[in-house]
Formats: sequence, C-alpha cells, structure tokens
Amino acid sequence: MTDNQGTVSYIIVNNVGGITSVTGNLIRFRGQDAPSQELILLNVEGNSNTVFTHQLLEGINQKTYHFDKNRNWYTAFKELKNELAPGPGVIVSNDLHDLIMLQAFNTGKKVVQIVHDGYNVQLALKFEEVVDKFIAHSRFFFDVLSQLLPHRRSDIVHLPYGIPISGYQKTPNTDRPLRLIFLGRMRESKGIFDLPLIQKYLTEKGIQANWTFIGSGPDKQKLVDQWASYEPARFEAPDSFNEVIKLCSDADIFVFPTHFEGFPVSLLETMSVGVVPVVSDLPGGIREIVSESTGIRCKMGDPISFANAIETLHHDRVLMQTLSHNCLQLVRTNFNAECQSPKYQAFFASCMQENSAPRHMSINKKIGSRLDQPWLPDFITKNLRKFYGSATGKRVNDSV
Repeated sequence: MTDNQGTVSYIIVNNVGGITSVTGNLIRFRGQDAPSQELILLNVEGNSNTVFTHQLLEGINQKTYHFDKNRNWYTAFKELKNELAPGPGVIVSNDLHDLIMLQAFNTGKKVVQIVHDGYNVQLALKFEEVVDKFIAHSRFFFDVLSQLLPHRRSDIVHLPYGIPISGYQKTPNTDRPLRLIFLGRMRESKGIFDLPLIQKYLTEKGIQANWTFIGSGPDKQKLVDQWASYEPARFEAPDSFNEVIKLCSDADIFVFPTHFEGFPVSLLETMSVGVVPVVSDLPGGIREIVSESTGIRCKMGDPISFANAIETLHHDRVLMQTLSHNCLQLVRTNFNAECQSPKYQAFFASCMQENSAPRHMSINKKIGSRLDQPWLPDFITKNLRKFYGSATGKRVNDSV
C-alpha cells in the first residue's frame, strides 16, 4: 500500500515495556500489504521508567517528542499534532496524551484505541467521543468495554496480538534444581517484592532454585538489595528480543506475582519457549491462556500460594514437562506475530477506507486548566507553573 493511501501513526510513551513490544511487533511483522508506518515516542518529563535511547525499528519514520508537563497544553499538543505525517491515516492510541490532543486539534485521521487493560478502559470511557474504533487484546476487556459502551458495540473488536516465534525451546529438567525466572518491568505493581518472600518459603521447604531476573525499572535496586540475603541471582537487562528469549529458554518456571495486568507480553514470550507460568490470578489475558493444562494461577499478594505451586512442579517433573509442551503449542499456534500483526494492519487499512469523517473532527473541547489557553504565550504558562507548582493547574495524569 502506498503512502498516499494513508499512514498508520503510533504514539507511545517512551518506556521499555509491554506496550512498546506490542507496537514494535505490529510494525515489524506488518506484512507486505500494510499501509505506511510511523512511530512517535513521547519522552515525558518526570518519567521514571527506562527509556529507549536508540532506533526502535529500522525502515520506518521514527521521531521523539519531549513532553514537558509544565507547558501550555495548547502549544505542546499542537506541536505533537504537527509531528504526525500529513494527510489521511490512522492514529493508534495506547495512552492518554494523544487522546487529550484530539479533543482540541483536528488531525484528519481516524483513531483506533488499543485497550490493553483496566487503565485503557478508563481512557475509553472518558475519551470515546474522539475514538473511531477500539481493539481489545483479551476477550475479558472486549466484554467489559462492550457492556460499558453498548452504543459503540459495532466499533469494538477482539483481536489478540502476536509475538515473534523463535527457534528456542527450553530443555527438560527432570532432576536438577528448578530454574525460576521473572521477566517484566521492575516496579512494585509487578509484585517484585513478593519474590524474596517466595524464595524464603521455598528455602523453608528445602527446595533449591536458581533465579534469573530480566528487566529494568525504578524499583530494581531495591529488589537487588532485598535479595542480598538469599542465594545469588542473575539480574539481566538485555538489549534485544533474541537475548531475552535465549535467557527464557534456560528457565523452567515463569514466576509472575503481578498486581495489575491486561494481557502481559512477558507471559506469551516465556510460554512460547515452553516455560511454565506460575502467575497471579487476574482477569484478562492471564485467565484466558493460563489454565490447568498450561500453568498455575495463584492468589495475588500471597507468596505462600506461589511457593506451594512451585513445590508442586518441583515434585512432579512429568507434570511440569506436560505443561511446558502445552504452553509452547498454545502460543505458537494462536499468538504468532507473523499471523496476528497483518490482521491489525488490515483493520487499520479498513478504517482508513471508511467514508465517514473521523469522530474527533466534530469535537472542540477546552483542555487543561486556566493557564492552558490558545492565546496565552507558552513561556508565561511554563514560568507560572514552575514558580507556583501544581496549585496553578491540573496535570496530564489528572485528566483520566
């Protein structure tokens, strides 16, 4: 498809994490018939997460935009709008910033919001008037959104994403110490501070385990400090997907005591090489693919239940190998990016081809606070906010 038929524009916060992985796979495995693609990474001031400092994908137009929360919203969001490729197309929304922009600025492009989790459901409810179509990864969030927005039911689709399927596969472990792995962003909401407690209970049960932690984030050093009293563990932060998958293939069990999830990429990545998940029992993607035939779901915030599940697999290596085989087959059959990503691209293309005008073209709402005005010079707003602090107006995250 040529550029004059429209561009798919992805706007994401510059974080190393699941949304970035999903977006990267949508682009990388888009297929030959996909529309032109561009990626805008938002470097949000004050973001404590690890960011990309290099080209995420070769062969596409990739830009970065620095978003300063103290600026006049009208100036900042107008600049963001001007970063978009000219002409028709689709904006793929994953977070808050572009949705705020669309309330005040007409881009002439259709808008598709990807609903990853409960946070994105909140965004959909607040900003649905500027969104043309919704994609839910999981059946659970598809059903939730359909119930909450019944008048938009025809605009909501369920479409699982895919991941790259590698040639790696974990080797059976019949009698050696268990190889446990955590893969994810190193922050409290991922349940990382339950991990030392899980190891404590495993030690009390006399179960030897070798741990590998993969990821970065604001709470990583705190976890490293808490782990100091246990057996040495590997803390890794690989740069490439291939390195991540290679490390995963050297594990037996994916331990994921997360407190908040949609459809975690790390779950699919580990299962794709046969690593058995022991994960928090949360609605969404986890319950849809982690069943008695593929892994064990545990009560969230209960390290003892995680230790008990690991103990079960420790004593029943045949069961662990059976679950491993089922994991590998499930992901490779149903979540292959080479199959799923072109389906997304076909959906984006169909949105472009619809004759209806983008919904946000009929919306013109006031955004921000009294310090955010189309006529007010940006330097005045910025200096007032820096001088007086948050009392001078709402922040971006307050808009949800």
